[in-house]
Amino acid sequence: MPLEIKELQVNVTVNDQQQKEAASATPNSQESKDEKKAQLQQCIDTIMDIMNSKKER
Repeated sequence: MPLEIKELQVNVTVNDQQQKEAASATPNSQESKDEKKAQLQQCIDTIMDIMNSKKER
């Protein structure tokens, strides 16, 4: 017998101290930005290859 959920309540507690520590642990160096750009470009290239191969079919 299926169970139907009519209402779902989600409670979240955010600890500001942990959030600040996580933000400060993230490097903002130029190298990190270059790595992100390279990874993004690689994803775009992969998606374009997939789209082009589907067009050829």
